[in-house]
Amino acid sequence: NQAFDGGAMKDEPRVYDAYALYLARFVESYRAQGIDISMVVPQNEPGQLTHYPSCDWRPAQYVAFIRDHLGPTFRRRGLATQIFVGTINRQDWDVFSVLKAPGISTAVRNLKAC
Repeated sequence: NQAFDGGAMKDEPRVYDAYALYLARFVESYRAQGIDISMVVPQNEPGQLTHYPSCDWRPAQYVAFIRDHLGPTFRRRGLATQIFVGTINRQDWDVFSVLKAPGISTAVRNLKAC
């Protein structure tokens, strides 16, 4: 959104692909230094927009990203790192729609939520 504060994740497959690759390389780079990353969080508090850097994700975006991009990228690269949906602090952000989405459990080996 051309602003430092607030904003939303772009709902574009090429953006999701780039972010999935970024997270995979993050895990791989730490592993190369002898540090195992057990879990990644695509966005903490994904429904919380603030007056400091934040990024809104709709639950449907989370499903698309995790099921169609992040899970498959981790699998192709042989990463067993868990994917954590994040801390959900808004009642109107439906974490269960993410966890129960069609195809998500087959795309991701280790999906967790809090």
